[in-house]
Amino acid sequence: MRNACGRTTIGVCVKNSEKTIEESIKSILKQKFPVELMQIIIVDGCSTDRTMSIVKNITSDTNFLVEIFSDKGKGLGAARQIVVDNAKGDYIIFVDGDVELPGDFVKKQIDYMEKYPKVAVAVGTYMFREGSESLISAVSCLFNFLSNPHAGTDATICRVEALKQVNGFDENIIGASEDKDLIFRIQKKGWLLSANEEALFYHNCRENFRGFWKEQAWFGFGNHYLYHKHRNLGRLWRELPLGSFRYGFKLAKKGYDLTNRKISFLIPLLLVTGKIAWWIGFFKAHLIGYGHKKVG
Repeated sequence: MRNACGRTTIGVCVKNSEKTIEESIKSILKQKFPVELMQIIIVDGCSTDRTMSIVKNITSDTNFLVEIFSDKGKGLGAARQIVVDNAKGDYIIFVDGDVELPGDFVKKQIDYMEKYPKVAVAVGTYMFREGSESLISAVSCLFNFLSNPHAGTDATICRVEALKQVNGFDENIIGASEDKDLIFRIQKKGWLLSANEEALFYHNCRENFRGFWKEQAWFGFGNHYLYHKHRNLGRLWRELPLGSFRYGFKLAKKGYDLTNRKISFLIPLLLVTGKIAWWIGFFKAHLIGYGHKKVG
């Protein structure tokens, strides 16, 4: 295994995730990967709950190199860039605070990148598991499993060489879409985006409707910035709820065939509801001018 800089960095950018962060960090510390080759960087987004006390308690007795920073309220783009600026390895694996990794995840991601040197970003593959505590969480997790979106930083490995070539993350991005922006710029440089089907992970979805709604509105808010920055990114009509319903119905049939679970047919309703929240977030960003000014 080649790792010229000696370490692979795990970057965890987290805010107010006290319900999920413990299992997430524990799954990182249980990785079957040499301790001396793994650096863990945790960036707090000014959490107001017990997130950081949990993190410090779990990481206080480990042989892994753990460094903790704060984004000082600057937002997710700045938080991701703190990881990039302090990474000591050839690769960064971003892990969200609501993600759990199997013990071989890091090794499988690095092996994949070593095998495909033209790939700059490789996303992991969502797992579906029974036993979700709430209906909305179960439907959301089933949707992720079926769709496996090829973008995002839930559990994603990035090649540091490619990150530095595009000057890392856009620190003007205060919320969502910092990952899409990065991937778009990396692909323009000729690098490839891929999915590693062997690198499985589990994402703890929102447990209630309020949390789901806020998350989807947050995505819409972030995408307003993105659509102003990248005018050729796509057509906004593709984000309309009707299109989401059609796509959701296709996934529902697929989900029922694979799992025999009737909740599969709630996916269209979930997507339409989420898209309505997305548009509300999008218009909120428009009203305050987020993304209207010239952005880098």
